[in-house]
Amino acid sequence: VYDSRTGKALFQFIRGVKGVLKRKIYNLFRVSRVNGIHIRPLTTDLWTVMETFDEQQYLDLCQGADPKVIFDLGANIGDSAVFFARRYPNTTILSVECDASNFELLCKNCTPYPNIIPIKAAVWGTKQMLSLDTNLNKNAVRVVDNDTFSGRTQQIESVTIPELMERYGVSGSDILKVDME
Repeated sequence: VYDSRTGKALFQFIRGVKGVLKRKIYNLFRVSRVNGIHIRPLTTDLWTVMETFDEQQYLDLCQGADPKVIFDLGANIGDSAVFFARRYPNTTILSVECDASNFELLCKNCTPYPNIIPIKAAVWGTKQMLSLDTNLNKNAVRVVDNDTFSGRTQQIESVTIPELMERYGVSGSDILKVDME
């Protein structure tokens, strides 16, 4: 098809628009940092950070609070810990994450905040070795007892809440954020 106004074939125009759209979509998925938080492309990281900072999903936990200690259980990539650290720079934040990939980003995101303590473990009722089931999908991890899961993909040590309290010399938590499967 030929466009007499521009002298170009319509398919050339469509190809050009398609190329621009393709580059814009590609760049959207190459985002590597949002609200100062490092994220991985093509994962749920972007949506998690948007929920934390744009939708302020943890704001209700902060109303009228002056916490000394925050337990962030299921810390993921550290977005909630950073949210709390920015709001309460003098508060100790114990951020527990079991997944190796998430923990790596958690450490990277929390580096500027000395009040955040990243802990690689799975919160459990007893002290034991556990398995991580990563077969659900690429954005989810499930912690399971070694006795009930034979398809081990990753081993992780568990930690109990009393153990966390003893290890870090705290008597409790003023804010308890739990987001674990």
